[in-house]
Amino acid sequence: MICPRCASNQGDDIKFCTSCGANLQAVREAMQVAEPAAKFDWSNTWVAEMFMSGQAQELRKREMERRLGITPEIKRYNEIKAGVIVSSVGVAVSIFLHFLMHAIAAQNPRDAELLNSIWLAGLIPSWLGSR
Repeated sequence: MICPRCASNQGDDIKFCTSCGANLQAVREAMQVAEPAAKFDWSNTWVAEMFMSGQAQELRKREMERRLGITPEIKRYNEIKAGVIVSSVGVAVSIFLHFLMHAIAAQNPRDAELLNSIWLAGLIPSWLGSR
């Protein structure tokens, strides 16, 4: 075998080059012919998923959840957790808007009635999170 680093001629049974110390065993392993790759399957691509029917997409989704170990209990827990987070953000936005609009209304009393009711917009995420 010829060393790829220093181009010296080496025996086929040694692991390291006697001239430069290169790892010849690793070179041999890298040069071995790999097994031919499996034939490309278009059914496992995102392109094929785009053209699936709704029922086929649902079956694929369930199969992936089964493989990942996602049970109905875990799904429900994640839905509850997401609802709590969204509701909390909605309440926080409402509180922030309440104080901000009161401060702005104090500067501009003409529009105070409108500004003092804008904080209600923060309740929208709370309603969405609780569904």
